[in-house]
Amino acid sequence: MTPPTDFAEFLAQAAGDPALVSFGDPDAEFAALRDGAGLTWRSDLCAYRFDGADRTSFLHRLLTANVETLTVGHVRSTLLLDNKGRVQLVAALGATDEALVMVGSRTAMESGVATLARYVLAADVKISLIEATVLELAGPATEPTLAALDFAGPVAAPTLLRGEAAALILATTPIEVWKQLIAAGVCPVGHGAVERMRIKDRRPAQGAEITGAEFPQELLLTEAVDFDKGCYLGQETVARIHYRGQVNRVLSAVYSDENVEVGDELFFADRGVGRVTSSHCRPEHGSVALALLARASSAAGTCLTSASGAVVTVTEDVE
Repeated sequence: MTPPTDFAEFLAQAAGDPALVSFGDPDAEFAALRDGAGLTWRSDLCAYRFDGADRTSFLHRLLTANVETLTVGHVRSTLLLDNKGRVQLVAALGATDEALVMVGSRTAMESGVATLARYVLAADVKISLIEATVLELAGPATEPTLAALDFAGPVAAPTLLRGEAAALILATTPIEVWKQLIAAGVCPVGHGAVERMRIKDRRPAQGAEITGAEFPQELLLTEAVDFDKGCYLGQETVARIHYRGQVNRVLSAVYSDENVEVGDELFFADRGVGRVTSSHCRPEHGSVALALLARASSAAGTCLTSASGAVVTVTEDVE
């Protein structure tokens, strides 16, 4: 189908909801994220900014990422843990010339920012919601795509936060930014392909895999933890697991020729070993899903069964 350049058409296709599942060709949208560059309207995300002279030291001592080495225009993953080391929020943390910016799920950012605000005390830190829409450009061609663009004319220059094979675009004129990127040949991507790619990458989501009771190691989020910097909430427990032990369950990708649903219990030799936390159904190709599984049953190739009798196989690679 022809990618829409007019936002009214975009909303019409989305039935009034920008978080539409697909623009008509979910396989092509997934291929854009995997092999090229795809643009998604991230209505599920919001952004906060941290101003003040103490903003870097403040977040450095509370979050798991190394904030002091963050460079302007770039973004890295970080976690907010509770005092027992359990993940409360996973977010992208970026830097501009004037502030630090945190982008994350709307469902968790409000409570996460409220937790951070309790630690401000006498520090010179101001926290505020950014009035902008979050667009995400993702895929291996993200950087050359951005390099070829010049946000000019009617487009108010957006804030670009670059990560690895992805960029967050905070736009005050999102319709114009959207139109310019689509006109440049970027593939519009619905949330179905985004979810499929998230499952492929085994990236946990707030409210699905992340419920506030999981450790970073269970969720494969250790890359968001700097184990050398020496300070963050929940450090003692997370460091102890990292250096001395291991967790008993781990986030795993699975597939089935049949449909599996979120909440389905999974069994190995009639013993419950986990539960499906996210699932994406591919018409005529079954389901790909994420599940928190007992470590002993999480090796690639392990065959499990669901409560409905579906055969579910643990895999290292999801397509």
